[in-house]
Amino acid sequence: MDFSETQYEKYNEIVLDSNLLVKRYHLSSFGVVLKTNIHSYLKRLFNALKVPVPEDKYTVQVDPEEKEDVKSCAEFLSLSKARIEEYEKGLEKMRNIIPFDQMTIEDLNEVFPETKLDKKYPYWPHKPSENL
Repeated sequence: MDFSETQYEKYNEIVLDSNLLVKRYHLSSFGVVLKTNIHSYLKRLFNALKVPVPEDKYTVQVDPEEKEDVKSCAEFLSLSKARIEEYEKGLEKMRNIIPFDQMTIEDLNEVFPETKLDKKYPYWPHKPSENL
């Protein structure tokens, strides 16, 4: 791959750096091959780089919040475990009841007391008509 004179000059301007020496070899079929000790050059640049790190002002504010969060998480966990136990009891109750298609009204009222009719007025409208 041959470069014309103008392309070669532009290539020289782009590749050459004031701190980096580049040896160039022109191979007729492969184009331009660059050889350099790039590792030591980049290592020098990296070691010379100094990144300013701002001072830490916010850790003092965040640490107490973190402690409060740990306490609230522990409280939430204990409440969640209590809810889970309650739900497991309800699930066990549901597993142990007889199937709904085999239940009588008495069985239903025994398992679910909220479905029991008012004893005072067992039939609809469940209240005397003068109170409606």
